[in-house]
Amino acid sequence: MVEKLKKRLTMTLAFGVSLVLVLLSFFVVFTFYRSNKSEIYNGMMNVFDHVDDEIIEAIIPDTIPKGNEDGSSAVIKNDIDFGTNTAVFISKDRSEKLTLSTSYLLNDLSSDSADKDKLIMDAFKIAEEGKSQGVIDFTFYSKKDFKRGTLVLFNSDETFIAKVRALISTTAAILIVGILFSFWIARMLAAWLTKPVKETLDNQSTFISDVSHELKTPLAVITANADAIEAESGDSKWLTSIKSESLRMAGLITELLAASRLERADTVKTFEKVDFSSVVNETVMTFDALAFEKGVLIDTDIPDGIYVQGSKEKLHRLVGILVDNAVKYVNEGGSINVKLHQRLGSVVLTVKNTGSFVEKEYRKKIFDRFFRVDESRAKNGSFGSYGLGLSIARSIVEEHNGDISCTSVSGNPDVTTFKVSI
Repeated sequence: MVEKLKKRLTMTLAFGVSLVLVLLSFFVVFTFYRSNKSEIYNGMMNVFDHVDDEIIEAIIPDTIPKGNEDGSSAVIKNDIDFGTNTAVFISKDRSEKLTLSTSYLLNDLSSDSADKDKLIMDAFKIAEEGKSQGVIDFTFYSKKDFKRGTLVLFNSDETFIAKVRALISTTAAILIVGILFSFWIARMLAAWLTKPVKETLDNQSTFISDVSHELKTPLAVITANADAIEAESGDSKWLTSIKSESLRMAGLITELLAASRLERADTVKTFEKVDFSSVVNETVMTFDALAFEKGVLIDTDIPDGIYVQGSKEKLHRLVGILVDNAVKYVNEGGSINVKLHQRLGSVVLTVKNTGSFVEKEYRKKIFDRFFRVDESRAKNGSFGSYGLGLSIARSIVEEHNGDISCTSVSGNPDVTTFKVSI
């Protein structure tokens, strides 16, 4: 339980720190981007401040230059300083309509004709739209309307792009290191936070173990004295009751010791490759006689060669608890089915019996220690239930990093199924 709590704390703390780092990284990149965007737009506005209708009239020809009738690659020489921006002018025709046939590059920052054609097409789209500033294909642009047409500036500052790429790369590297470091810190912090819980559980486990051992001696004396009295005075209902309750208490002590050992926080896992098919088969065979007494045959579907990493002894106990539970609560002449199979990388064990129904509200609680759905039935000596078996089963499954669940269907007969995935 402590390990499970430690893992949850580690994941929660690490996720929280990682989320803060991610948000901080986005904030840094966004702030840098926004501040530089303002500089780029201000630079474009400075260019527009030095260009008026007279300058446009002077540099834009009245007729299309020879050899550039489509205007797609025409470069108009001029003395305007456009800075790090590529300038495209979209002229109007006689009907005052913007047209591609009279579009010009006012400065040539690219030797690729395909890039020039794309710039002109993008500029034409921008000129037709009402937006004066924006981003197209990760490039900032700004436009200004004149009598002869529309001037569009595209930012061509490779330094800015390099800065953004470098910032993103550096931020990503710092983020990855920060996340890894946060997991290490979270693990240390989780271990420190769970230390008092671990000590408490260890003390509780030690206390239960010590008390259980101390109780064994007086119980043994009571049972021995009851046997001696029975031998001298003969059988009586009082002696039978004493012996019955002594046996019940001895069984409870045994279960408490088992639960205590499983939940010790300092238990070291000694897992190995276990033939789970053989474990299930061997365990089921030990309950055949008990099931036969109730007129029930245990139906099995257990293929050979299914292995898991785990403790063979504890897996035997797990299967025994589930099959024992099915035998206790199966109806006379009912059925018990034990199935083992592999699915999506997990090994799944299902134990199903007829004749019992567990209400939905109890299907999780039955795995709690000392919880019993039917108190009157649990007190019946023939069942010998202490409310610890399924709790122990859950502890074993969790130790093997698996899941255990209960489903129940009301009908004729009722059917209850326990499912374990490891």
